[in-house]
Amino acid sequence: MKKVFAAFLIVALVAGIYSPVWAKEKLKIAVMHSLTGSLALAGGLAGQRGSLVAIDMWNARGGILNKYDIVPVEADDQSNPDVAIRETERLINMEKVPVILGIYSSAIATPLAPICEKYKTIFWITIAISDAVLEGKNMTYVFRPQVRGSQYGTSSVEFLKDNVAKLGYKNPSDIKIAVTYEDGPYGVSVKTTTLSQAEKYKMKVVL
Repeated sequence: MKKVFAAFLIVALVAGIYSPVWAKEKLKIAVMHSLTGSLALAGGLAGQRGSLVAIDMWNARGGILNKYDIVPVEADDQSNPDVAIRETERLINMEKVPVILGIYSSAIATPLAPICEKYKTIFWITIAISDAVLEGKNMTYVFRPQVRGSQYGTSSVEFLKDNVAKLGYKNPSDIKIAVTYEDGPYGVSVKTTTLSQAEKYKMKVVL
C-alpha cells in the first residue's frame, strides 16, 4: 500500500495538483541517471539535474499532499547496465526506497524494470523510451509517461509524407531515405518503425 501511495505522490509531483503548506514528513525517492561514463554528457547529467530541480521546486512549494518533503537519494549507474543492476538492488534493499526515478539509457532501463517489478518497487522512467522496456510485459510497478521509441520512427516518416510537396516531390514513393541508428534498444525501436512506415508509403530505403 505504501508503494502504491508513493506512486500517487509521484503523479502529484509531475502534475502539480496540490497546494503548498509546510511539509512535516519525509519521502525518500531514488534518482538515478548516468552521471559518469559515456552517457553522462549525452543526457544522463541533464536528466539528473532536471529531476533534482523539479524536486527542489516542489519542496519549496511545501511538498506533496501538504504533508511530505521529497528527499532524493542520488545514484549513478555509470552508463553501465551491470552497475545499474547493483545500484538498484542497493537502493531497494538497503536504502529502502519505494520509488526509483530516472534512467537515461533504454539499454539500462530494460534490465532494471523486471527487478523493480520483482521487489514491487515503483520504477518511474523519465527518459529511456525503447519499446522493449515495457512492450508485452504487463508490468504493474513500471511507469513511463512519455512517447515510445517506435513513435519517433513513425512520426519522422509521417512528417516526410505530409510535406512531400514542400520537399520537391510529387508522391511519397519518390522520396529516398537512409536510416542510420545506434545498435541498442532505443535505436532498434526507432529503426524498426521507420522502415515499416517507409514501406507503407513505398519510399525507397537506400541504407
